[in-house]
Amino acid sequence: MDKVDIFASMEKYERVKLLGMLAMKTLKKGDFVFKEGDPGDNFYMIADGEVECIKIQAAPNNPSEPVGASEERKEVHVRDLKTGEHFGELALLTPGGGGKRSLSVRVKSESCELVFLDRKDFAKIVGDISNYLKMNYGGEFD
Repeated sequence: MDKVDIFASMEKYERVKLLGMLAMKTLKKGDFVFKEGDPGDNFYMIADGEVECIKIQAAPNNPSEPVGASEERKEVHVRDLKTGEHFGELALLTPGGGGKRSLSVRVKSESCELVFLDRKDFAKIVGDISNYLKMNYGGEFD
């Protein structure tokens, strides 16, 4: 947790309490953490490794193809995240819990260790980090 900047301002007691809520998983290069449109059910922190955030966009249809033909999809690189950074909270902050993932996140490094909180546990601590989240995104998603 010392590598994750979002918890830097938390008191030691709060961090210890948080440790009991965390789960961990390791993924390999090319694995998706989640895909665009999936339900937002976890908040992720990168303990070690790197991921890439991508947006899937439909490519323009070929005018010679019949209506209803399958659309070609194109990946648009949005940004990379590395050890100590976090992602996935925006879908969890949607009122009513109906948030969907707005991007796909895929492992870029050879392996990636992720620490994560489920929606319920995230809600317990979100008050402690909500100011940081607003500062981190600068109102970009308000």
